[in-house]
Amino acid sequence: MITVPEAARRAGVAAETIRRWIRAGRLASTKVGTQHLVDEGDVDALAGRARRAAEPPAPYAAREASPQRDLSRLSGRIITDPHLAVGKPTIRGTRIPVELILEFLACGWSISDVLDNYPRLTDDDVRACLAYAALCVGDETVLPITAR
Repeated sequence: MITVPEAARRAGVAAETIRRWIRAGRLASTKVGTQHLVDEGDVDALAGRARRAAEPPAPYAAREASPQRDLSRLSGRIITDPHLAVGKPTIRGTRIPVELILEFLACGWSISDVLDNYPRLTDDDVRACLAYAALCVGDETVLPITAR
């Protein structure tokens, strides 16, 4: 965890830009006293996206879809914190439990319905919930019980 001025230096932007990202919900922070602390990885990712948006688009490169790569890319979006939602898995930077998003999808909501009702979430957040559920179910083993 680093302070806002350190994050600004690291990202190559003004400290006010970092504060704006925190207020807009684009960057999760923890408040300690009067200081906001942010995760270094989040700052690097957000700053990288901002730099890429300013660069001209790269030529299209075809790539095969890899479910494993997508799962690992999304895995950092789901966290468990015993002080948040009684330790249930939640979407990073929010208090929204994964369970709630999965219930909405099971009830027939589309991803766009979820995003309309929770504007702070992104498409990748919802996909991370699905990936988390897939990993949980993938680890499950059912053993038959035989009668004696």
